Amino acid sequence: MQQPKDKRPSSHRISLNLAVGLLLILLASLLLAGLIIGQVRSGQSDFSLMVLLLGVLALGAVLTVMLVFDVRRQAGASGQNETELRRQNADLVRANNDLQSQLSGRASELADERTQSKAILQSMSEAVVVLDSERVRYSNRALTRLTGFSGDDLTSKSLSAPDAVSLAGQLAHLREIVSAAIAQGGIWQGPFKLNMKDGKELDVAVIGLPLDAGATPSGQMLLLIRDNSQEKRLQSQRNTFVTNASHELRTPLSNIKTRLYLLRKQPEKMDEHLAVMDEMAAHMQQLLEEMLDIGRFERGAVMLDRDSVVLQELVSEAVTGYQPRAARRSVTLESDVTGPPIKVLVDQKRMVQVITNLISNAVNHSPQEGHVDVHVMLDPNSNGRKMACVQVQDNGMALSPEMLAHVFQPFTNASMGLVSGTVLGLSLTKEIVELHGGDIKVESDAQKGTLYTVRLPALEN
Repeated sequence: MQQPKDKRPSSHRISLNLAVGLLLILLASLLLAGLIIGQVRSGQSDFSLMVLLLGVLALGAVLTVMLVFDVRRQAGASGQNETELRRQNADLVRANNDLQSQLSGRASELADERTQSKAILQSMSEAVVVLDSERVRYSNRALTRLTGFSGDDLTSKSLSAPDAVSLAGQLAHLREIVSAAIAQGGIWQGPFKLNMKDGKELDVAVIGLPLDAGATPSGQMLLLIRDNSQEKRLQSQRNTFVTNASHELRTPLSNIKTRLYLLRKQPEKMDEHLAVMDEMAAHMQQLLEEMLDIGRFERGAVMLDRDSVVLQELVSEAVTGYQPRAARRSVTLESDVTGPPIKVLVDQKRMVQVITNLISNAVNHSPQEGHVDVHVMLDPNSNGRKMACVQVQDNGMALSPEMLAHVFQPFTNASMGLVSGTVLGLSLTKEIVELHGGDIKVESDAQKGTLYTVRLPALEN
């Protein structure tokens, strides 16, 4: 590449011009001096020659002066150029430093964002999988938690010829389903069943979408996999709740309609029929109130109005209030409230509801001529924490292990085909006791019947 010519005068050319100018001045000066000396000796004066020599001398002087000014001008211009170059070079250095600083900062930000994104993906409860037609490119820890397969189980498998029972094979099948949706210009979401590493089947909900800009079925895609089993269980429980609630409401309504029919046919037995209808209406009202309470507990909308009370007094109130119904079922209901008073900080209305529900459940599960006992005491095995106990014991048929595992769930009595008193009562009882900071447990024995024990924090006397 040809280099541009330097337009500044070279040092050789400047020195040559300076030497010529000085030489002219020196020659003119010598000639002029010799001429003047010769004319002085001879007494003659040649003014024309002297003028010529003076002109040559002046010309040399002018050339010398011009050359000096030109050299200074060139030197000044050269200095200005060098100053400008130094300034531009300094600007470039600053710009380069700023650019490097910006690049370094952006690289640090990208590294932080990548670390943050990775932490978010790894902490998600949903499994995140990125895969193409060949293999799985990324999966987070949630996939291992859901299926039991590790990341090595995936990265070591090819999706082009997978084992049908392996996780890679299942993801390859899922990819085919999603690819069909992507080919039609959309995303896919729906249920899917995954076989876990232990052989169990897991219900999951999947969303699949393309990651490539072209959205081609053969490109990379993202799968979001969520455990759907809990949601399905809740939906099943909700359906069971509605079915059993409808059944529990239909039974008293049928009794009321029957009694109305009999009342028209047997007006002389009006008091008997009205008493039954009143009892059925009370049962329906109780059921509706308990259903509303269940909703309040689920929303966390239950507020307790606590007060310091003697637990024996609450038990006596509940037992006295339930005596007439126990007598109608020919069940003996007794309580033991002797001993030193035990104070607790509770919502009196809610705690009477707890004790009444337990008594009602015991009376309804006792045979005719059965016996229900209610005891109040301090828990001797509270590990240093003072706990008050209310125990309700019946002598009815023992509960099966299956029943014991679900006894505090709504409508358990009805769904198990047992005699139902308040089918939501035990579920509400557990909620109320736990809201007071206590606990409840149930034990059942074929010889002794069923024992419910409620423990509550006791106050110091």
